[in-house]
Amino acid sequence: VFYIEDEEEEWLSPKYIKQEEGGGGAGDGPAFKVGEKVQAAYGGGETYYEAEVREVGDAGVKVFYIEDEEEEWLSPKYIKQEEGGGGAGDGPAFKVGEKVQAAYGGGETYYEAEVREVGDAGVKVFYIEDE
Repeated sequence: VFYIEDEEEEWLSPKYIKQEEGGGGAGDGPAFKVGEKVQAAYGGGETYYEAEVREVGDAGVKVFYIEDEEEEWLSPKYIKQEEGGGGAGDGPAFKVGEKVQAAYGGGETYYEAEVREVGDAGVKVFYIEDE
């Protein structure tokens, strides 16, 4: 049984998080990273423009269009990753809601957790207690 006193959530560097076998669980398609350069279909239309990922969440992906300096939330189906994967930081991209294994406190023991936020500070995880 795993119990955490006081803290149930914490921010970790992605190097302390492992994706579950078979990928995570939140949504379909590729995972996007904050800061990643992408091609986004403005307004969900057919024409794609150069953009940057600003936020990733349950509502979709918030992109910033480079040319027009505008932002909007889009479903991931309207976003294409740049050739070569583009990307901010190293390692895998994590999705909000994805089940992962996280090293509590950056230690050596990994526990089941869920991704709550992804940002410049790293990945915020919520530890799931074993019953």
